[in-house]
Amino acid sequence: MRILTVAISLASLTFPGSAFEVLHDRSTLGFEVGMGDRQLAGEFSDWRAEVDLEEGDIRVTVGLASATLGDPLLDAVMHAPAWLASGDHGQAVFASHDVEAKAPGRHRADGTLSFKGATIPMTVLIDAATPPPGTRYAVTATLDRIEAGAGPDGSPVDRTVTIIGQIEVRR
Repeated sequence: MRILTVAISLASLTFPGSAFEVLHDRSTLGFEVGMGDRQLAGEFSDWRAEVDLEEGDIRVTVGLASATLGDPLLDAVMHAPAWLASGDHGQAVFASHDVEAKAPGRHRADGTLSFKGATIPMTVLIDAATPPPGTRYAVTATLDRIEAGAGPDGSPVDRTVTIIGQIEVRR
């Protein structure tokens, strides 16, 4: 099972009877992956999302060129055609029209991730970090980078990439 847990900076997040504004400057979207005996942590600075949990729609757009690990050499390799190919494929897009409440403050969105010209199925989990109708949300995901076409098999970089985020909203 592929689970993408994405921290989503939301342009609009709607709950029944409540509208929220996302505080993008207090929200983050990042990723972690192992490389040999190291754990690499990076972030995306350019990402947007439209989320309506009541209607069951989510669309997250990530600018791939905004990904950074904080190391110029690793960043250059990460943006190369074999990995993110950010020069040829500027965006990754997750879209779902199937968002289901699993428990108070917990939602599951089954959808697709479009990345480097391919589309793969994904599941996104969104968890309230504060009680509903909370103001902080945690999202976490895993992605098989080989299946997504990000980097060669046999690389010292682990196959599993975890996408993590924190979202803060206000009424």
